Amino acid sequence: GGQVSILGGGSGKSAFYSSYKWTLYMNAIVQLPASFDLSTQILGRQGGTFPYSINAARGRDGTGRALVDATDDHRYGNLWNVDLRLARNAKMGRVTLTPAVELFNALNNDLVLGQARNLGSSTFGRIEEIISPRIFRLSARLTF
Repeated sequence: GGQVSILGGGSGKSAFYSSYKWTLYMNAIVQLPASFDLSTQILGRQGGTFPYSINAARGRDGTGRALVDATDDHRYGNLWNVDLRLARNAKMGRVTLTPAVELFNALNNDLVLGQARNLGSSTFGRIEEIISPRIFRLSARLTF
């Protein structure tokens, strides 16, 4: 009857539980004069769960992790991310050149995405992952 949270897999660098009650994802594009396109992507999501754990004896099975509290008792901050892109299509016969200026994580938030969760460890609370910083990119695409 409670919140369901699934332990994520992957690289193994950080164990995280994924369980979000709300997510917002939007894309928008506006065509401007002179063949310019201005677009944005907005992502909002409830902060992920941050359940505390301890190492517990499991008899003949050795030691394993055990959750100390409900997985929904502690959460990271809510994630808000905005990406922007300005591009211009320039046609030259059958070839199209599209130079673009892009800004990723325009808000430049430094949200913590993962921390060490073992209460019995000296590394408890150590930040293991944060969102990527603001990135500015110039690019061009050639289509023929």
